[in-house]
Amino acid sequence: MSQGGRVALQFALAHPHRVAGLILQGTPLNDFLPGPRGEDHVPIAAYRELARAGRIAEMKRDWGSHALMRGVDSVQLLAGYDGRDLLVPAGPAEPLAASLDEIEAPALVVTGSSETPWLDLVGDALAYGLPNARRARVPGGHLCNWSHPQPYNETVVRFAAEAAA
Repeated sequence: MSQGGRVALQFALAHPHRVAGLILQGTPLNDFLPGPRGEDHVPIAAYRELARAGRIAEMKRDWGSHALMRGVDSVQLLAGYDGRDLLVPAGPAEPLAASLDEIEAPALVVTGSSETPWLDLVGDALAYGLPNARRARVPGGHLCNWSHPQPYNETVVRFAAEAAA
């Protein structure tokens, strides 16, 4: 899901023999151009500053009103979030877009039908760039697994069964 998809892609590139399949939901690519703008831009630096200043409630309020949270109860979703991940220095983002064709594992690229425009575009690019990928859209926005679990789970289970066959 989201940022975790980049980790999965990096793992698939480093250890292709250990990957039976990939499910990438709302996965961004830092090196995909054009970059995010407007509602797609996530002001991580601002969220990081709020977390460093101990203003977690304010950070949660701001994050909860971001377009990526559309369609979910962000208060409930962020209730236990403490912002700890924002306090760790971010490492350099690995370029991935140019290496997608090296990943042979079957892949499912999922976005919600109301995903932000940039992440929907990146989803199309991932499905195009991964040689054995299929594209799926399910109801909901960025957090479609949270807001619409039944159609999301049906899509994932169907893909997993086909990939295992």
